[in-house]
Amino acid sequence: MTLKCRSGMSISILNYYRKMKFLNVSIGCLLLTAFVSCDDDVTTVGNSLVTDSSEIRVETDFTLTGGSVKNEEIQSRNTNQLLGRFDIDEFGALSSDFLTQFLSVNTIDFSGLYQPETMKMRLLMFMRSGDFTGDSIVPMGFKIYPLIGKLKPNELGEVENIASYYDENNCWSPQTEVYSANAMHSDSLSALSYRTIDVTLPQEFTEKFYNEYTNSPTTFQSPASFSEFFPGIYVKNSYGSGRVINISESRVVLSYKRKTTYTNRVGEVRDTILNINNAVMGVTPEVISYNNLNLEISPSLQKRVDAGDAMIIAPAGYDARIQFPTPQILENYNANAGDFSVINSLSLSIPVESIENQFGIQPPQNVLLVLSNKKKEFFKKSELADNTSSFLASYDSTEKCYTFSGLRDYILAMLEKDDELTVDDYTFTITPINLVTEDTSSSYGSGEAVITGVNPYVGTPVMCGLDVANAKIKFIYSKQVINN
Repeated sequence: MTLKCRSGMSISILNYYRKMKFLNVSIGCLLLTAFVSCDDDVTTVGNSLVTDSSEIRVETDFTLTGGSVKNEEIQSRNTNQLLGRFDIDEFGALSSDFLTQFLSVNTIDFSGLYQPETMKMRLLMFMRSGDFTGDSIVPMGFKIYPLIGKLKPNELGEVENIASYYDENNCWSPQTEVYSANAMHSDSLSALSYRTIDVTLPQEFTEKFYNEYTNSPTTFQSPASFSEFFPGIYVKNSYGSGRVINISESRVVLSYKRKTTYTNRVGEVRDTILNINNAVMGVTPEVISYNNLNLEISPSLQKRVDAGDAMIIAPAGYDARIQFPTPQILENYNANAGDFSVINSLSLSIPVESIENQFGIQPPQNVLLVLSNKKKEFFKKSELADNTSSFLASYDSTEKCYTFSGLRDYILAMLEKDDELTVDDYTFTITPINLVTEDTSSSYGSGEAVITGVNPYVGTPVMCGLDVANAKIKFIYSKQVINN
C-alpha cells in the first residue's frame, strides 16, 4: 500500500481499517500504529498524533434453556453388548439381549490334524471386573440361537423383526446357561481384571465350520461371504433378574489336536501331540451387533422429564435438548464490539446433578453436544467432533459439571450468517457417548490416547440431571478504542 502526504505531516494507517466490521486477527496486529514521513529532515511541528488502547470484555449475562427428549434409536458400530435385566426403583426397568454377526479369520492351520472328532468350539464373552449394574451374585441365565438370516440394520428395532431372525425350536443351549458376575471366592479369578462366560457350542456346528473351511476356504475371505455361511447368533435372556452386564468382547475359540514331531536333546526325532486353541471368530466394529434394549424409566424420573427438566438417561432413554443463546450473544457483540475486535473464546459449563440410587449409577463419563438436526448424520457417518457443530466434554467429578470450552469457531460461523440465523442453528442435543481411542505411545517416547471414533452410548446404565438454569456461559472478546 502507498500512502501519499505532504512534507511535515504524519498519518496513522489505522484509518485504513475504520470501515471494517471486525478482524479475526491477533491483538498485536490490532495495536499496530504506523507513522509515515515523506522527508527525512522534517520536524515534528504540526504532526497529529493518534493514540489507542485495547479493552477485553468478559460477557456472562446469558441464559440457557432446555428439557428432555427421547433418545432416538441409532445403530451403534461398537463391540459392547448388554445382557440381563433388572428393576431399580430410582432408575427403572431395563432389559437387554443381543444379536450379533462375527468376523472370521482368513486362514486356519489344520496341518497334522489329529482326531478331528475331538474338536470343540467355545463362545467366550468377556466382562471387565465390576462392569455391571445390579447384584453380582444372583444367578441369571440365557440361551443361544443361531440366526436364520443376515442382519439388516434398517429392519432391527422392533420385537416382531427380531423374532424373524431366529427359530425358537432351534436352540444351541437347550439347558439355560447360568452365569454370575462374581468370582465366587476364587482367588485366581478375583485377581483377573475380567470375568469370562464360557459356552461350548454344538458339535454339529463345529463340524460344519471345519468342513466349510476345508471344502470352500473362499467363504472365509470376506465378511459378506462369511455372513452368508454363518449369519450370527442371538443371545436371549431366559432366567432371572437383578443384573445387567456389559460384555466388552466376544470371540469363538476352536480347540483341536495337531500331531507333529520334535527333536530331543540327543537328536532323536519324536512324535508329539499339541493342543491348539485358536480364536477363529470375533465381534468387531466391522460387523453388525445389535443390542435389543427395552427401558421403562422409573416414575420419579418420568415425573422430572414431564416437568421439563433436562435429563440424561441411558441406554435407550433420554437426551437433554438445549437452546443456546446465540442470538443474544451476537446482539451483545454487534452492539459493543465496535469496528476493531477479536473474539477470544466462548465456553459453556453446565452443573450436573447426580441422582442417588442403591446401585451407584453415575452420570455418563463422556457426552456429545451436537446441533440437533445434525445428530443422526453425525453417528451415521461416524464423524468426529469438529468444534463447529459438535463438541465433546468429560464429566468433572470434582466440580460436578460438563464444560464445553471450544465454541469459538461456532460463534464465528454464526456471526457470518448474521440475519439468516434460524432456531436450528442454536438448538443442541447433549447425548452420552462411547469414545474409541488409540494409544500412540511407542518405544521412542510417551504418547497419548487419540480419539478415533465417537459412538452412541452402549454400556451399563447412566443418569443425571442438568441444571441448565445455572449454566455458565463465558464470552470473551477484545476491542480497540481509538482516541483522537
